[in-house]
Amino acid sequence: MNFIGKRMAAESMTYFKLKPQEFGFKKKTPINLYLKKADGKLELTYKKGSVVDITELTNQTTQEAVPYLYSKANERIIYIRQASYFLEENLHQRKLSVEKKFSYVRSLISILIQEIKANGLDASLVRDISYISTSIYGLINTHYNEMNKITISPQAETEFEDVFLVTILSGAICKYMGWDNQRTIETVLMGAILHDIGKYYVPEHLLEQYQGNTSQTIDLDVKKHPRLGADILDEFSEVSEAVKQIVLQHHECNDGSGYPMGLNAFKIYPLAKIVAFANEYSEVVSDQRVKLKDGFKLFLQNKETVFKYDSSTIKAMVKCLKGEVLNKATGSNL
Repeated sequence: MNFIGKRMAAESMTYFKLKPQEFGFKKKTPINLYLKKADGKLELTYKKGSVVDITELTNQTTQEAVPYLYSKANERIIYIRQASYFLEENLHQRKLSVEKKFSYVRSLISILIQEIKANGLDASLVRDISYISTSIYGLINTHYNEMNKITISPQAETEFEDVFLVTILSGAICKYMGWDNQRTIETVLMGAILHDIGKYYVPEHLLEQYQGNTSQTIDLDVKKHPRLGADILDEFSEVSEAVKQIVLQHHECNDGSGYPMGLNAFKIYPLAKIVAFANEYSEVVSDQRVKLKDGFKLFLQNKETVFKYDSSTIKAMVKCLKGEVLNKATGSNL
């Protein structure tokens, strides 16, 4: 079964975009950078290999009211790899704010998802995602108690914002549940990054109709995406069975009302429970564009939804939102 390059937004076929403040390279740019001018045409502003003055660039884009930089789509994979190396190198830089580190991860995940939607998944990109998961683990391991510094951008595309939030929250929840095994948390992070990969192969018109639609046919088509995602990952020996189970079960609920298998609490894979809850919580936050801590009040308003998820996961989320510091020796709260 070949899933490569099934669907791609027309506007993404030639260029991809990123915010100037999320462009982290302080030395030479690994890609050509363009700015959109008043007439709508793109103008080459920085050639590949040239030094980028971020402050000057940010000021220029602000003055000209052009919020994005653009680069050709065939350079997207170059950006992903170079950005992941940059993230790894700068995780422990004290002069780099937590907010800035999170913004780099948000940008990297956004462009990564664009690449998957455009060209599908291959073994090389799977390895990139594994490397990115390791980098994000390092970020969360250091800043797990600073999740409230994540801002929800009103301009962010919900699809990309959801993946970012699900990934970051899943990692933080692991920490607050006392899971300190790096390999386990990286597995959860990789599963979170890929949790909706099956949805990228569901026809766009069905996803649009699914919003607020009660059609049983559309409902069934969209709800196939977890199994479709697991089938896609089955093609790659580099993807662990644990990651596949996270993708397959990220819509399962404790009360058996989830999909695609309707599993109950005793049969749901433990790592999938974390990503399932993070997915639900991120939808509340990104849909309403509220702060992370304010999202919990909204989540609690629907009592039926609360009982669909693991109580220990919800308790860990409460600690996360409070920013509690853990005892490094025991994983317990100080």
